[in-house]
Amino acid sequence: MKQTIARWLLIWVFGNLGMVVLTFARILGWTGLVGVRVRGFRWLSPRERKKVFPVLREGLVIYYRHIGLLEALIVPFALYPLWLMGERFVPRSLIADYWLRCLPILGPACIPLSKDQKTKRGAVTETLAALRRAENDLDQGRIVCIAPTGTRQHHVTRFKVISRGKIGKADLTWPSDYQTLRHAYELLRCQYDDHLIGAFQGGAGWLALHTNAWFLPVWVSKNHWLIKVTYGEPFKLPGGILNPKKATMYLERKLLELGEGL
Repeated sequence: MKQTIARWLLIWVFGNLGMVVLTFARILGWTGLVGVRVRGFRWLSPRERKKVFPVLREGLVIYYRHIGLLEALIVPFALYPLWLMGERFVPRSLIADYWLRCLPILGPACIPLSKDQKTKRGAVTETLAALRRAENDLDQGRIVCIAPTGTRQHHVTRFKVISRGKIGKADLTWPSDYQTLRHAYELLRCQYDDHLIGAFQGGAGWLALHTNAWFLPVWVSKNHWLIKVTYGEPFKLPGGILNPKKATMYLERKLLELGEGL
């Protein structure tokens, strides 16, 4: 009974209230100064409808560039009002479990990932358990959202960069150097979108090899108070890729290509 009430509150109360806030933020985003701009995939438009539901029958992984806290909330809301049709369409996000301790109402829409493990072995075990739960959801034709870097970008020290279709690496000694690296690429390209991502951990690649799911890349950038969210097109991992590292690199490339094309 408690789970049923939690799901109802999540989908109809929290969901609709959140969508009102996001809609207001998108209206402000038209100014180009503050708010949220969303473009790309349109879930229920006549042109997209025919390919959306076949994708959802096989499961969908939405993976995004994780630069801050807000995109973890904004990205799933792009599925509105699709997820009002039933629990199966409510996207499930892999998030750190301490967020659930603060907001337990989000439980039905989350796959918790413990950040309290003291040993590397314990962290690997916990991560694999979360991926297994995500795999089970995808096998049931559900939607899973994941930030493949495992943390916000300013905490990362290993990056991938794209320039004219070629992907290179950039490593930092300390995460605090991230702003220096980002602004260096801004100057080179004379624009805010710096075309770099934190190098992925293996979770998204593992899901690509262990499920038949589709993948949807989402590029997120931020310019002061303006957040830009761009959805790519859903794709599947090519059949010839069987190595986890190559699977991860393929997903990185698809996201970087989306960013470079903006």
